[in-house]
Amino acid sequence: MKKGISVFVFFVLCLALFAGCGGKYKEFDSFGNIEDFSSIQGYKGWTYLFGDVAFQPTNMTFNEYKGAYNSTLATVSGAEWMPHQNEDIVLRFDPPKKGTVTITYSLWLIGVQLSTDDGVQFSIYDAAVDSPLAECSLVGNGKESRSKGELRCKISAGAPLYFVLNAGYGNENDLTHVDVTISY
Repeated sequence: MKKGISVFVFFVLCLALFAGCGGKYKEFDSFGNIEDFSSIQGYKGWTYLFGDVAFQPTNMTFNEYKGAYNSTLATVSGAEWMPHQNEDIVLRFDPPKKGTVTITYSLWLIGVQLSTDDGVQFSIYDAAVDSPLAECSLVGNGKESRSKGELRCKISAGAPLYFVLNAGYGNENDLTHVDVTISY
C-alpha cells in the first residue's frame, strides 16, 4: 500500500513539474549589447570577435578578473570598447528569427580627445560584408564627439549582422561607448 502511494505521489509530482515547465519558450523581441553582455560567447546571439570582418575574425577571450573580452590588443567591457589600430573590434549578432528589425546605435568617444587624435569609425554590415549598411566616424579633434543613428532592414534567421569599431591609424584616446539595440 505504501509503495502504491509513493508511486502515485511521485507520478503527481512529475505531472506538476511538467505542467509548470511546459510553458512556451520566451521569444525576445529586443537585443542589446549592454543589456545582454555576458561572459558566454553567443549569449542571446552576441559573439565578440577581433580582426577583419571580411576575413575570418577571431573570437575574443573573456577575462573574468577584468570582466571584459580581450584579444591581444583590443578590449570590450559592456559598452566600453577599446580598439587597436591593428585589430578591429567585431560584434556579431546571429538573429534567432527572420523579419524586419530596427537597429539603433549610440556612440561617443570617452575621455579627452587631442587635436592630433584621428578618432574611430563604426560600421554595420550584413552577412555579405561587401559594403556597410551604415557607418559613421567620430573624430574628437580636441572636442567631444558623439553620434547616433537608426536603421531598418530585413534579416534572415542565422544570417549575421556585424558591428565593427575601427581605430584608424592610431588608437590613442579611442575608448568608445557603444550602445547597439536590435528590435523586431
